[in-house]
Amino acid sequence: MKKIYLISILASTACILSSQAFAADPPVQLLQEANNSFICVFSDDVSAAQVPGLAKGLANKQGGTIRHKYTMAIKGFSARMSETAANNIASKNPNIAFCEHNGLARGDGQAGGRGGNGGKPGQQTPQTTPQGVAMVGGPIDVSAMGLTAWIIDSGIDVDHPDLNVDTSRGANFVAKGKSTIDDGNGHGTHVAGTLAAIDNDIDVVGVAAGATVVPVRVLHNSNWGLFDDMIAGIDYVASNAQPGDVANMSIWATEHHEGLHQAAIGLANIIPFVVISGNDGQDINLSPSEPAHVEHPNLFTVSAVDFSGNFTDFSNYGFIDSQNCSGSESYACAAVDIAAPGLDITSLIPGGGLATWYGTSMAAPHVSGVILLLGGNAPTTQGTASNDPDTQPDPIVRY
Repeated sequence: MKKIYLISILASTACILSSQAFAADPPVQLLQEANNSFICVFSDDVSAAQVPGLAKGLANKQGGTIRHKYTMAIKGFSARMSETAANNIASKNPNIAFCEHNGLARGDGQAGGRGGNGGKPGQQTPQTTPQGVAMVGGPIDVSAMGLTAWIIDSGIDVDHPDLNVDTSRGANFVAKGKSTIDDGNGHGTHVAGTLAAIDNDIDVVGVAAGATVVPVRVLHNSNWGLFDDMIAGIDYVASNAQPGDVANMSIWATEHHEGLHQAAIGLANIIPFVVISGNDGQDINLSPSEPAHVEHPNLFTVSAVDFSGNFTDFSNYGFIDSQNCSGSESYACAAVDIAAPGLDITSLIPGGGLATWYGTSMAAPHVSGVILLLGGNAPTTQGTASNDPDTQPDPIVRY
């Protein structure tokens, strides 16, 4: 039977707000956009070449307006339309596998150190090696090796003197009026700095120092983003990435979303995809989240430890066990794969200078950097996290 996911975005957003401790309320405009848009995914027998025409025809017939078309990570589209229109598309067209509501997610990095300092925004400082970078075996200068990390996030400060930003391959997927790959929040720049800050004489140095970072902007200045924009970013990377690349998405949605779930699998089929476990301090199998809940050998869900290897109180956790997993759905059971430093992480911010943040967002780029150093292969580890709540300690990344 064809699945039709028509969950009220008002209910799912309430879940996001109540459980996502690091998130301020999403802007009303984004809530309205999520309420009034849907994502539809085609069945497997639809080719990528057929997507544009089929999507346009189905949306037009129901009075909808196309937002995005997807052809690589998944095959489908998103559109502004009513729930009745989405229901009609899902139930009356054999080419459609399912339609579901759009939704909201947020980058989870928290500004301000917990035991560290807040850095010196806007003030260039002599280069130092962050503790997290040293802990995972960096920095290693790869500036002459042509390595690329795709940062699916809030954008990157394209003029930052401590980053090698490729603007030619960058892309923006947020709403009109903000059509820039530049970072309006700081989250993406901070992530990029941990992964790839240049080994020079200023600020910090990254794990894979000098690697090229490509901004794929899916978050607004508020650090909130729509699911269909996130899928568009994932689809873009899947269409443009090359072997040896890595994708980092430090964004967390506190609900299951089948389209986002399948898109993450689609990208992981092409290059390593590093995502975050989230910051509930909860078992991801008790509250399915995306894309943390994807099980794939080339997708790495990251938890956070401190510099002593102790599991942080905010990081989500989880492992696959018959007693904590049930059901036949694709998201019924998942495990956190690897841990990395995520507490008191000092990195770059737009306009120059440093800031110290914490969150699983800050842990993920350590893993992405190690994957780049290993030529796109699975990250190596050394030791395990102490006090992991699920009693199956996550291995800690180490080059």
